[in-house]
Amino acid sequence: QHQHVLEHIHHVLRKNRKLLQSEWTMVHYDAHPDLACPINVPAKLFFTPRLDEDKSLYDYLDETPTGIAEWILPLVLAANLKHIQWIKPKFSDQLPLGKKTFHVGVSTGKGEDKVQSFFDLSSENFLRVDWNHPYYLDDNVVEKNLQLTKEVHLEVSHIEDDLLSSKMSNPWMLDICLDYFACHNPFLNDLQISNQEFAEVIKYIHHEGIEIAQKSDDYILKRDQFFEVFRLFLAKLDEGIELKRYLAGNVTKCKEQIDKLRNILLQQEDSTKLVKIAAEALPYLD
Repeated sequence: QHQHVLEHIHHVLRKNRKLLQSEWTMVHYDAHPDLACPINVPAKLFFTPRLDEDKSLYDYLDETPTGIAEWILPLVLAANLKHIQWIKPKFSDQLPLGKKTFHVGVSTGKGEDKVQSFFDLSSENFLRVDWNHPYYLDDNVVEKNLQLTKEVHLEVSHIEDDLLSSKMSNPWMLDICLDYFACHNPFLNDLQISNQEFAEVIKYIHHEGIEIAQKSDDYILKRDQFFEVFRLFLAKLDEGIELKRYLAGNVTKCKEQIDKLRNILLQQEDSTKLVKIAAEALPYLD
């Protein structure tokens, strides 16, 4: 699992204290950003990974299903990782292209004394961020009043963008996940075999619904409304083989209906209406 690299990075940092005391860069080739917050891992373990004799930081990450995506931000908080350059394949859209500066810190709760160092942390203090983006909002890990904060500069690009910035911190570390070369969305791939255009519409519906929710004043509410209807949409799609046979045998008609559907979708401002229109078009798009 990808999170296992964290233990080796810690080993290198312990062997070379100068690295630990200077800012450095990670160049991260992956289909996934791996920038999630470790939701239930006590933040003090990022500074002393084996502080708890019964359960180390590495044990926590191994035992949680999302640990594979939660190993980078601990290095920002506790090991001077300052710049992250995520180089992603075209289909990855978890985070937007471009540059973003945000903060990683510790949530200490209301009314608690100011934290001076990691020695003041308890097992109830957790790593959080201040970036108001769905990647973090979906996990409910966005907070503004953080302590022990560290600033991190994220740059997201495709490999052909020649992103390796002259502003990279020295030293830097190269991390390559084979997902970059081999990871695909199996749901979309199955649809693309039947009908490429129809698969693109489904991808568009999901993307547009989330975009609309993100722009609203209450992202969480709009997101939940969107996914409630989107699940109904997928349930209709799962009615199965008859739809697939129809798609395979009526490509021209499907393309005409898809063009009409796409035009309707582009005019919608409400994510719930958007998905309902698409759901009503199934299973035969006529």
